[in-house]
Amino acid sequence: MDFMKGYNGKILKVDLTNKVVSTIPLEKDLVEKFLGGAGYATAVLFKMLNKDTDPLGPDNVLFFMSGPLLGSFATCTGRLAVCAKSPYTGILGESNCGNLIAPHIKQAGFDGIIITGSSESPVYLEITDDKAEIKDAAHVWGKGIVETS
Repeated sequence: MDFMKGYNGKILKVDLTNKVVSTIPLEKDLVEKFLGGAGYATAVLFKMLNKDTDPLGPDNVLFFMSGPLLGSFATCTGRLAVCAKSPYTGILGESNCGNLIAPHIKQAGFDGIIITGSSESPVYLEITDDKAEIKDAAHVWGKGIVETS
């Protein structure tokens, strides 16, 4: 059985400190051991973080991850797991969101997005097809939704 079905096989990694965007392969052994987006993201974060990581500091990692059933006809599969070390508990936390963000990430060719570091200036991430770029957001910083849409 091919455990990689339902996945694109790559994760977008965004380093805000160094303004570098790269892709990393999905780890097949983790896909086989941990079910879905939240399971996979939690396993990766467990390897990336240590017990002394400040949940509100730049060493924390924010991971957005979709599951393998996204885009299928199964119900309730259009969810995106959002995982990081929680400032509330000090351990790994997970939440999820719906709407169109998960399908758009998957359609762009990625299974998830890992964000590390912190930026000294306002930036945003633009993803078009299978390409991603960190862009300057100074022109929209401090403006409301009506002004920026």
